[in-house]
Formats: sequence, C-alpha cells, structure tokens
Amino acid sequence: DWSAPWIRAALMRASVEPAGEGWIVRGGLSLDDFLAAPGGDPAQGRPPERYRFTVELTSKGAPSRCTLRREEDSQDLVSIAYGPERRFEGGRFPRWVEWSYSGSVAKLTVEELSPVGRGRIRYPTSTDPKWTIWTLDEPQGKEFTRWLLGLPKEGTE
Repeated sequence: DWSAPWIRAALMRASVEPAGEGWIVRGGLSLDDFLAAPGGDPAQGRPPERYRFTVELTSKGAPSRCTLRREEDSQDLVSIAYGPERRFEGGRFPRWVEWSYSGSVAKLTVEELSPVGRGRIRYPTSTDPKWTIWTLDEPQGKEFTRWLLGLPKEGTE
C-alpha cells in the first residue's frame, strides 16, 4: 500500500533515475517517519531504524520490483517482484506477484480479475467466534507479523 502519508513522503524525497526502458526509484524510510504519523506508537530510548528502498518501474510506470533493506545491511529484508501487466476485465494488473522474505518465497498467480457484482457473492463470509483480528498498531498484531515474516523479536518493531 503506497498511500500512507509517511510512505508517500519518502517516495517524494526519493531519487529517480533512468534504468533500461524504465526507471528506478531509490530512497530511504525511517521508523521515526512512521512513529510521527497519525497512529504511530512512539517508543522512548530506541535507536532510530532506517531502511533503504528501491522501486523499479516499467516504461509505463508500473512497478516491476520493490526491495526494502535495513540501511546497515547488504541483503534485502523483503523483495516483491511483479510480473508483466495484463489486461483483465477488472483492469490492468500484474500476471503474478512474488514476495521473498527470510528465505521464504510466496507467489500469487492471477488468472482472472473482474469486477464482482453483488449477485455473484452467494455466501456471506462467516467468521469463527474463536478468531481474533489485530491491527498492526497492537502488540499482538506486531508479534504476529514478526512471526509470519520470520523476523527475530530483538531489534524488530
């Protein structure tokens, strides 16, 4: 999601360079930017966490690859690759999206994308009363996200 104000601000500060038939956007993110944003959770006494990102864009301006790494690291923390765009009934969308993190890879292949009319949804989604939903601002949500991405608890927020 590129719409959060602190992410948009980082993109606006980033450099843009020609790369082949497209462009590459390079910039930095600071955890302080997120903490200062509405809904941020300022923690006292923590050293600032800084990240570097790259976004590779096609000649049409669509993302083809996005990477995020800690400023002091040489390897990517997270990498997202986007397949070539295809026109679907619901609009243009990558044929596939692949996420790589902590040695794991997950790939979503898009076979069909179309607008969904209310008549096509036959069964409402039911939730199990035992399920719990957390936001990323809650400690349980942060802990679950760390577990899901395989990140260590120490030094990760």
